[in-house]
Amino acid sequence: MTFERNGYELCKGLIPREAVRRIRAEMVDIMRPYCGGAVRGPDDLDEAFAQVTRRGGALRGNVLKLCSRLASLPLLLAEPGVRRKIAEIGMRTPAIQAYSILCMEPHVEKFLFEPHQDLKQRMSLKTIAFWVPLSDGPDVGGLGLAVGSHVQGPLRHGLSARGQLVLPQDSYAGLPQIELTDYEEGDCLLFSPYLIHWSIPNSGECLRWTVSLKIDEVSAPAHLAESIHPFVVEDYVDTRSNEERIAEAARIAVAPEMKPA
Repeated sequence: MTFERNGYELCKGLIPREAVRRIRAEMVDIMRPYCGGAVRGPDDLDEAFAQVTRRGGALRGNVLKLCSRLASLPLLLAEPGVRRKIAEIGMRTPAIQAYSILCMEPHVEKFLFEPHQDLKQRMSLKTIAFWVPLSDGPDVGGLGLAVGSHVQGPLRHGLSARGQLVLPQDSYAGLPQIELTDYEEGDCLLFSPYLIHWSIPNSGECLRWTVSLKIDEVSAPAHLAESIHPFVVEDYVDTRSNEERIAEAARIAVAPEMKPA
């Protein structure tokens, strides 16, 4: 199966377009009280967000948080095509771990993700992430993927200068790398959260809106005897500075070889 071998599968037209339009309309409904009269429906989402942004960072942030809590987001998992695909992959009893709305603005780089795995929701090894575009268009970017990297399981990450999770290049050196940018509203990217992935910048003229969902298989996982989170994220994040890591590597390199007494 493509998903098991490569760690991802791009499914064209898996989500009905009317479901995508409904979510866009609900997002506009949240923003409309802070916008002019020209903002009316789902096609006005970018303009609505631009007007919200001009009114200040607090409003912008709260609007994004509220959009990420829309009840219609997890309902995408109930779409017949999505349910069939989940069953094909072999997930019998899925449970929602997280869902949110992501926005990538044109020519803005401070929100781009470095190569990383999704560890913050601390899921088991039997898990699926969904990436559902709510917008499309030329040059809006997407995701870069290190094909097959998911078989390594969770890896130890560092933190970038912006405080984001980031993996060293040797974590995926030699693996095929692809850029997924050819998608449309209604498509759905399924991938393992342990597939190393990163942002492809938006160099177009419109916002890139995406629904991100994560589900886990919960039919008798052994880890529930101890915790609902099998991988504690702090165990996989190296918070030392680059200077501290370099100094530690140097100490190891010059340490005398230990010999048994």
